Amino acid sequence: MEKVKILYEKFSYTLEKTFEVVAATILGGAALMISVEVITRYFFGKTFGVLEEGPRLFLCFAILPMFGIIYKRKRHINVEILPDRLRGRKKIFLMLVIDLAMIAGSSIFLIAGIQGVRALYNSGIRVVGVLDLPQFWLMLSIPIGGGILLLYSFEGMLKDITSLLLQTER
Repeated sequence: MEKVKILYEKFSYTLEKTFEVVAATILGGAALMISVEVITRYFFGKTFGVLEEGPRLFLCFAILPMFGIIYKRKRHINVEILPDRLRGRKKIFLMLVIDLAMIAGSSIFLIAGIQGVRALYNSGIRVVGVLDLPQFWLMLSIPIGGGILLLYSFEGMLKDITSLLLQTER
């Protein structure tokens, strides 16, 4: 069981870092593309459609997969009044309820994303503009984000159940 835990922790860390690098690359590339577009348009009166369309189309891959990673790191938006006032089993139980709500929400997010990707794939809709892409490629960010959020919600739930059984605070 310890081997499985170590293997999962390595997988989880690698997944987290991979999507962090992807998000940083997309955001950095988008900022660079927008800067180049502004400079070439202002100084040379020339515009490049790829530099204009690229950042807004691929931003979804920087944001949606990061939801789960932000949740795992406890950096999401939350209200601290109740968790700060609770201690012991009550606090762990509240965190468990929050994890269960996250599992329900991320499951809906994942299922809706899969259905949306399937519908766009079957319809053959393409992005109109300079970048000629199948629309379902961009929609893939939704099930990817939902899957990562579901994974880390389950991880949080298992940690809370373990804490509840061992009577320790996480």
